[in-house]
Order: sequence, then structure tokens, then C-alpha cells
Amino acid sequence: MADNISMDWFIFGKDPVKYNEKEKAEEIEALKKQLTQKTESAPVREKVRKATGAEVKAEIQELAEHMGAIPLLYHEILTHFQRFKIDNRALVESSMV
Repeated sequence: MADNISMDWFIFGKDPVKYNEKEKAEEIEALKKQLTQKTESAPVREKVRKATGAEVKAEIQELAEHMGAIPLLYHEILTHFQRFKIDNRALVESSMV
């Protein structure tokens, strides 16, 4: 009776009622391909090095690439950063001297 019911539909009320494994697998592969293309076509580390002369750590590059590919992550990081600046005003101001 409950075969192939989508958990997204059941819990969140989104996506179709029926879970289609083949469609989800195709969607995941398309997203992986899109992320790989963005990563290969826009090497953040090299762009920053050329623009500023500074090196960028690998984890910062990875974060920037994911932020470029995932708008929600971009906005979450910016929101967290704004809260951090407000909560730690003295620390942030002293680091910019």
C-alpha cells in the first residue's frame, strides 16, 4: 500500500507523492556534472591569486566553489558572517587594522 512513497512528500509536502528512483538518480548525476563543470571552469584559487597576489587555502577554495553552485549555502554563510560581525564587533574591527 505504501510502496515508493516519497519521504519528501510525506514529511515536507514537496516533490511528487511517488518516489522515482531512476529520476532521482538522473537528477543527482546532473547536479554532480553541473558542480564538476563549475569547479573546472572557475578555479577560485587561481582567480584570487591573480587578483590579489595572495594564495587561498584549499578549504576556502572549496567553500567558494560550493557557494557559487549552491545559492542557499551562499546565503547561509553570509547570514552567519553578519551575525558573527555583530556579536564580535571589537574582534572584527581590530583584525582590520
